[in-house]
Amino acid sequence: MMNENENNSDNESEIENFGKREFNAIRQVLADLTIGKIPIAWMLPLLLTMHQERFAEADDEGNRIKTYFHPRILRVHPLAYHTSATKKTAHPDTQPVVNIMDHVEEDMQLRWRVLRRSYRSSSEEQRATNVSKYGVYRFLFFIHEHFIREPTNPYQNTVYTVSIWDREWDELIWHDVYPYGRKERRAAIHHFWTRATTNFLPEHLSASDLGGNTVNPEKIGTMRFNTTYHAYEDPNYRTPPPRETISFVLALAVYHVNEATYDDQVVMPKTDDYIWGQRTELIPRLIFCGLVICLESEHLPVDNPAVRQNFLGQVSVSKRLKWLREGLLYYIDQADWSPETLLALRLEWPLQHRTQKPKQILISGDVGET
Repeated sequence: MMNENENNSDNESEIENFGKREFNAIRQVLADLTIGKIPIAWMLPLLLTMHQERFAEADDEGNRIKTYFHPRILRVHPLAYHTSATKKTAHPDTQPVVNIMDHVEEDMQLRWRVLRRSYRSSSEEQRATNVSKYGVYRFLFFIHEHFIREPTNPYQNTVYTVSIWDREWDELIWHDVYPYGRKERRAAIHHFWTRATTNFLPEHLSASDLGGNTVNPEKIGTMRFNTTYHAYEDPNYRTPPPRETISFVLALAVYHVNEATYDDQVVMPKTDDYIWGQRTELIPRLIFCGLVICLESEHLPVDNPAVRQNFLGQVSVSKRLKWLREGLLYYIDQADWSPETLLALRLEWPLQHRTQKPKQILISGDVGET
């Protein structure tokens, strides 16, 4: 967990070496997701980063457009945490520091090739011919945790929300799917970003509009609050426990990776299958990516079937998660994995149902063969 005044830049590192620690983290996330258990939040940015590195989409000129996932979960305290009149409960209102990794910071200083073709004037195209390198990171994705106490539950619960910087539109969008206490969280996140010091803003904003590197939504008018997610509020559906909002975080993350080349504002549909991440191209795709990464790693050597069989047994899919089973089978069928691998994952063979048709992903070879 990160305190608001903690600087992350010294702790962050590019995922170049998939070590034992990273492997174990991915394995634990997969083991949780495949049985419908809520995964540990701090492990998720690693899997999301590796997913986007493998599946980042390319624009019409062949440039891969990426999403950066901040490796820490940013804790956001309610305003009462700082303003309580009781000395025992009041805390210093320290200034949050949210720094991104050096190579992403450098990318944010490069010129951005606007995806909206209607926006590109002939003069801009002419100037662009002199640009040798463009930035590739469109979205910066930050996961927040908020602690709440509901009237019907005396215990403290965690709600997860998301802030996304969209480089195409130069705006910060905050997403909150949980209905209870949203007004307080909205005030808290506004306070957080208004006072935050960052290293990710491009020069044309940080210099002319922000007065340094402080995000000030009241000055630049580019912070939007996207809270119109009604599926969790529909009286026909059960309101999920607060911690299950992590499913929404995963769905939103994968959706933005999938749509990073879209030449307009990226807005995820607000239906149950999207919000819960049950669409084939959302959480099933993320889990399939995690399986491929682990099975291709040196930690599961091809010449050691027992180790690979043990791993597959740990991440086998619960039979009650029909949506996940069908989603995984869609991708596994394209990858042509062996019947033995599917048996270890407790997936039936051959593929019998294809209810959705996401973007095709081809992976050669049977990386899961045991």
